[in-house]
Amino acid sequence: MASLLISEGMDVVTVSKRLGHAQTSTTLNVYSHILAKSDERASNTLDDLIFKRKKNPD
Repeated sequence: MASLLISEGMDVVTVSKRLGHAQTSTTLNVYSHILAKSDERASNTLDDLIFKRKKNPD
């Protein structure tokens, strides 16, 4: 459940509460691999938005 929620952009605080973790750091430590993938997607999305729009000013 946590992996699915995080991969769909749910914030870590909400996921952490649903898991019953007392601290979000526990969630971050366990699911950091999912967050890294989400960060890569975010980077790619920004790259597409910024650089592709410059190439195609429509």
